Amino acid sequence: MKQILKRQLIRLNHFHKHYYDKLPKLVILLYHKVLPTMEQNPDGTIISLKTFDKQIKYLAKKYSIISLTDAISQCDLGKAKSKIQVVITFDDGTKNNYQYVFPLLKSMGIQATFFLPVDYIGSQEIIWDWKLVKTINSIKKNFELVNDESNINLKRQNYRNQRIFIREVISQLKRVPPNKRKILIDSIYNKIGEHPYLFNFDKCMNWNEIRDMQYNGMDIGSHGCSHSSLGQIPFNDAINEIVLSKKIIEKEIGVPCFHFSFPYGANEDINYQLIKCVKKSGYKGCLLNIHGYNHIEQSTLAFKRVIVYEHTNLKYLLSSYV
Repeated sequence: MKQILKRQLIRLNHFHKHYYDKLPKLVILLYHKVLPTMEQNPDGTIISLKTFDKQIKYLAKKYSIISLTDAISQCDLGKAKSKIQVVITFDDGTKNNYQYVFPLLKSMGIQATFFLPVDYIGSQEIIWDWKLVKTINSIKKNFELVNDESNINLKRQNYRNQRIFIREVISQLKRVPPNKRKILIDSIYNKIGEHPYLFNFDKCMNWNEIRDMQYNGMDIGSHGCSHSSLGQIPFNDAINEIVLSKKIIEKEIGVPCFHFSFPYGANEDINYQLIKCVKKSGYKGCLLNIHGYNHIEQSTLAFKRVIVYEHTNLKYLLSSYV
């Protein structure tokens, strides 16, 4: 019954926004990983290739899909090309984006923007939070994370289910400076004595793959360096990630990097001073993970996004509810 009511609420809210908000709308969709199968989806960020294919074909038929660069240009001019436009974005730069997403988008002539955590690009390392998510999800015994220095005290048995516990672990660790976080995470692996089975597509893309995508029309943006909550790590460290990641991307792909996406991107992960730094560093667009759509006549430095899951019904993409 709750699910039926929720679906009705989503539907009604979408049509209310559609008919009563007359301003031109810009919907920026956020994806993470697309895989042929979904045997494990511990944090909900994986979408099956079959579902992604259906979603993109539906969007292409129903709406105008534009690049983020085009969206920013329209915002700067204050003139929309159509009533509802959609932008496709991907965070984290994992290899499955190149293996499965890029060929499909290229075949359909659709541009998307891929945001990269540059510390992991071209390395053999898995992004720290995804590796930890898969590790915690694979162990059967009770798990606890205690660290007095970082004021962390988490025990699996205190949470209703595994997904809520995993979310809280990542929420606590994303605010720890990267060097301290690595020591803490290494101690976790040593304590539990096991690692998950990691696949090639769990890793991030390399620069040759990224250059191939950029050459074929995809936009490349920055997702910082270490995949940390920039609003919660030391301020100077956060500024360094915003500035340095841009320089690295521009050096590697040979064109300006104009787009920035805050890692995690919730209210606790951003602040006004950091957004000012994004602008000062030369970025033209700044994307958050705060749910909602945008209007053309607004700042390009605080774009909301709609996170897409396997179950997301894009027929109601204007809804305030997910």
